[in-house]
Amino acid sequence: MAEDEIRSYSTKYFNEKLNIPRQSLQKKGFIESTKGRSGGFEFRKNPADIFVMDIINSVEGVKNFDNYCALHETWKNAKKK
Repeated sequence: MAEDEIRSYSTKYFNEKLNIPRQSLQKKGFIESTKGRSGGFEFRKNPADIFVMDIINSVEGVKNFDNYCALHETWKNAKKK
């Protein structure tokens, strides 16, 4: 994403495309709301700079991630390194 390019996303985008509750991302400071005709929700930093682990850790916590995530084995092996 270009530095000057800001894109707004709808609640539907977060719920259906990302399968992450928008409220969780907003509460943890990943996104903020914008008002107006082209309003919606914008990432507070470039999405390319946000790691999946950042979101999991802030929403669920690392301990919960170990217990049920589909990436459990991959994460377990990465933590050993």
